[in-house]
Amino acid sequence: MTQYHPEKNSFEWHINAVRTYTAISVEQKFINQFVKYARLNTNRFPTEEEWKAKAIYNYQPIFTPNDPDFIQVYLFDERNLG
Repeated sequence: MTQYHPEKNSFEWHINAVRTYTAISVEQKFINQFVKYARLNTNRFPTEEEWKAKAIYNYQPIFTPNDPDFIQVYLFDERNLG
C-alpha cells in the first residue's frame, strides 16, 4: 500500500520541489478533480461509532526527524485493518 500527496510541493518547504505558478496550478487542478470524484463515492460508515473506531486519530504517528522527505509516518499492520 502506498500514499500520494500531490499537495506536498505547496506545503512542505524543507524539500527541493518545483513551486512555479504553473506547477502549483497543475497540482491544484489535479487535487480539485480528485476531490470532485471522491465526493461521488456514496460509501459511508453505518454509525458514527464505527467511523470513530476506524479514524486515523486512533493511530500514533511515528516521527522521523532524520528523514528529509517525511516528518511523520503511520505504519499499519495489514492484519489489523479489516
